[in-house]
Amino acid sequence: MSWLYGESVDQSITRLSNEDGLSTTFTGSDAAASTAGIGNWAIEDVLRQHRLDVRTVVGRAVLGERRSRISTTDKRAQEMAKREFTKQDCMIIHFNNHYAMVFAYRERDNLKEVLTAKKGQKPKNWVDLTHVIAALNKWQGYRVGGINKMSTAEVQQSESMRDESEDPDFNQS
Repeated sequence: MSWLYGESVDQSITRLSNEDGLSTTFTGSDAAASTAGIGNWAIEDVLRQHRLDVRTVVGRAVLGERRSRISTTDKRAQEMAKREFTKQDCMIIHFNNHYAMVFAYRERDNLKEVLTAKKGQKPKNWVDLTHVIAALNKWQGYRVGGINKMSTAEVQQSESMRDESEDPDFNQS
């Protein structure tokens, strides 16, 4: 699949939806990208094409392995999630059939929350971390992804791997 540089991530997702015959949602007269039927793999591919590295930092499925459910009362898991929020340039959450950015993390007393969007993309919902963990446990595809800008070396390695996989003479034996 060819990717065009110079387009936004939103444009890439919309184009992917259209190329694969998937639905594009319409709000009024504006078309919006729909991730229905695309999945994490496509979102990750689009982000990598835009020189962004994305990794699952909290979730049940990592690199094809299915992890056990995360306990909503597991303090260690909550601390791990908190550390991940400080290590990433950006976070994206996929739960309840929706992808959205994580805009902030806050903690006070026994309350740990993330600021995200339950619908659309406007950051207006403070969601308790235990609710996020409970939602992640519903399906192995739900997760929190950490997104970081790739270093020059990572970009070169990614482009080299992509060029090899697209070369018809490349022998993968």
